Amino acid sequence: MIIKLRADEYNLDNTMKPSFLSSLYRRVGKGEWVKIAGFLKGLRIFQPEGKVVIAEYAGDIEEDILRNEVILETGLWRKKPFEKEINRLSREIREKIKGLSKSYFGIRLPISPRDFSYILIAVVLSKRTDYYRFVLRWCEKIWSKHDGDLKRIEKADLRDIGSSYQLIGLKRTLKDFNRNLLRKNLITKRPEEVRVLLIRSCWGIGPKVADSIILTTFKAPHFIPCDVHLRTILNRLKILEKSLSMPEKRYCMKHVCDERVADEIGIDPCPISDRCLRGELGRMFGELGGWFQTMLYLHGRNYCKTNRPKCDICPLNQLCPTAKV
Repeated sequence: MIIKLRADEYNLDNTMKPSFLSSLYRRVGKGEWVKIAGFLKGLRIFQPEGKVVIAEYAGDIEEDILRNEVILETGLWRKKPFEKEINRLSREIREKIKGLSKSYFGIRLPISPRDFSYILIAVVLSKRTDYYRFVLRWCEKIWSKHDGDLKRIEKADLRDIGSSYQLIGLKRTLKDFNRNLLRKNLITKRPEEVRVLLIRSCWGIGPKVADSIILTTFKAPHFIPCDVHLRTILNRLKILEKSLSMPEKRYCMKHVCDERVADEIGIDPCPISDRCLRGELGRMFGELGGWFQTMLYLHGRNYCKTNRPKCDICPLNQLCPTAKV
């Protein structure tokens, strides 16, 4: 079965590469990805020249289900390109965001609620290590041996996959998840509630890990995974002028940032949201937050490195107040 989708101002490679959903795919060529695990394993998605994305699947499935899943997994569930909404942002930062969007064109936020268990594994493994060098390799081995069976992986001997502490920690996290959350059908809940449950219930899941899981499994583009490197790039670009703390687990496991959502789901609003990086970015960017964070992630890998920023070749060096050129 073949599905064709209109894709204005869209780039499949730029969308898939920084997403944790890429742990379920193998890139087989420019603008072409094949799913190697999870729901619709074998799905092929590619973007030929022009404003179209094509998906091919040989399995037995209803066309509507396939179309809906492809829309989710390409990020095309959000009809309007993020770039079209930059003018909603404050005047002081618009030019910098436009510069980022030109360098990292056509990014959307792909999600797969049906593959929650796989995404959980990939995100948990990504802590303090290189996603492209190590996590993708670990995931492919796990998928081939254990698929996405969380109970089986919890009890499995993963030493044949690797000896890194991330693999040891994964088993400990899954033990908590399987005991506390496996039967709760999390994808039917509000993402803010799921965030609190993950942080509160699972060893090894803090604010950034929870945000990354939810950004890849829910329609929650306002979720912003925060780390120290993100804050460094924000400071270098002078997008944030005031000093803000990183999200703190002791608050995130009990509170939500948005007061309106807090009232709706019956969880107290966070008392430090006004001085927290995540809270401030949420107010600044709203539903552009996850997109913005994704661009900064790519920019950090390509140019704005922690110790040796490549200011001389950075495409934003004319917009960056701290660039050394």
